[in-house]
Amino acid sequence: MGKVVIHSEADIEKVNLERAIRFRDLPFEEKLRSLFSLIQLSVTLNNGQPLKKPLGKGLVIRKPK
Repeated sequence: MGKVVIHSEADIEKVNLERAIRFRDLPFEEKLRSLFSLIQLSVTLNNGQPLKKPLGKGLVIRKPK
């Protein structure tokens, strides 16, 4: 489970650096667990529907222009 960090100043670069360092130090299993919890949260917030749905067209290969 994550924790809430409240910053008094909005220093975006510092916050991003702290987040990257915290994520880098996590073990692989914890990184996967946090990814799956984010996916579950996005589905929950979208009324039980995934954010993207397959179109049912199979594999679509396009010729580059």
